[in-house]
Amino acid sequence: MTSEEGNQQEIEQREYESILNIYQRMHAAMSELAYIQKGEIKVAGQYRAVKHDDVTKKCHEQFVKHGIYCLPTILSQSQDNNRTSVVMQLSFINIDNPTDKFDLNAFGYGVDNQDKGPGKAVSYAYKYGLLKAFALETGDDPDDVQDSQADYKTDLAFALEEHKESINTIKEGITEGDLHKAAEAWFELSDDEKMSIWIAPSKGGPFTTGERKTMKESEFKQAYYGETV
Repeated sequence: MTSEEGNQQEIEQREYESILNIYQRMHAAMSELAYIQKGEIKVAGQYRAVKHDDVTKKCHEQFVKHGIYCLPTILSQSQDNNRTSVVMQLSFINIDNPTDKFDLNAFGYGVDNQDKGPGKAVSYAYKYGLLKAFALETGDDPDDVQDSQADYKTDLAFALEEHKESINTIKEGITEGDLHKAAEAWFELSDDEKMSIWIAPSKGGPFTTGERKTMKESEFKQAYYGETV
């Protein structure tokens, strides 16, 4: 094929695509977007997650190719201590006819002890909004149950060993009625570290049902943060 023939083919393809509505464009993109591999690094030592940048990169390529613009708009935002929640509207727009579009709402949560909570919440909502809009698979193998269970048990055992001292201090504090001692050991863990050991006792978690109940009460948090919390 000569360069002239190639250019003509591109022109004809663009002319054809210009008559497609937004749903046809989304369908065309979906036919090429079937799978996004999850990252290798595990979150809190428990599970692998598909990365925001990987989803954005794959979708961006299809947006450009099929003439789709995705406009994210924050509809609402709330803050509860270090947890940010957002409701985001994703508008998928036909660039050849901007009135031809549809909207999808997505929810995002971000936990951070500094100033990154809003950014995490926005990224979470955008990523999962795109995943749902394109019905994307994210690298899980539902038939690989045995391997998943083996990984889960190994990761939990690692977390229990890594945080053994904190776990023992928390349990001792609750038993002794010293909530400050227990709360200090708990709240000085990072959010990911807390998540790695906040496992139901029926699944091998270190805390009994009674201990977990105490740790969820307001008095437990106040023992560390004070009465203003």
